[in-house]
Amino acid sequence: MAKINSNDLQAALFDLDNTLVDRDEAVKVLAKRFRQLFDSTLNGADHSRFIDEFVRIDAGGTVPDKQHQLQSTLDVFSLGWNQPFGLEDWWRSEYPKAFFLDPSVDALLSKLEEMGLPWGVVTNGSGLQMKVIDHVGLISRADCVVISSRIGMRKPSPEIFEYAVDQIASRVNPGNILFVGDNPVADIGGARDAGMLTAWVARGRKWQITDYRPDVTVDAVGGLVGLFRDDSG
Repeated sequence: MAKINSNDLQAALFDLDNTLVDRDEAVKVLAKRFRQLFDSTLNGADHSRFIDEFVRIDAGGTVPDKQHQLQSTLDVFSLGWNQPFGLEDWWRSEYPKAFFLDPSVDALLSKLEEMGLPWGVVTNGSGLQMKVIDHVGLISRADCVVISSRIGMRKPSPEIFEYAVDQIASRVNPGNILFVGDNPVADIGGARDAGMLTAWVARGRKWQITDYRPDVTVDAVGGLVGLFRDDSG
């Protein structure tokens, strides 16, 4: 049984974007697909610049109005939209398809399943997050999926973590649940305030907060697989 700070791990909860899935990479894939709609209009020099502008304007997913976001990209290149569907419709259709599950993440989740440890997803965002989770094949595997827009709570509020605990394993103490995420405040700070153990996905960054630290740090989620080992035999 895996242990952190002498605590037995009985369940795990994961953030979605840039934790279970690589949103940064997905946005680049999305940018390339959006650019292809204008291949006959853009000159060669603008192709890579188009992707850079798309990623910049996306701003890590902080723009809620996707119609405005996509139109802003078009405006940079003085492009018009002449498709038979709207910009937001394009985003809602194509966004989930840009994601994939890395083999190392699949291996970690398979290990948890082999050990009989329940796991789930806790993410901020719209209902579109469920389509991402479904597209990468995790709907049927996760023991719970908690999306902020569906329950009216957002990370880092401790309430969303407490809600997730009740969903995944109501009789398990939060101190025996590991929360894994990439955001130092929304994920690590919020889960810590809810009494959970925490694992920070650094993605090449250094920890900057002095008031608290994660219990475990890995550069990518797959690095946690060695933590979960079945010593029962």
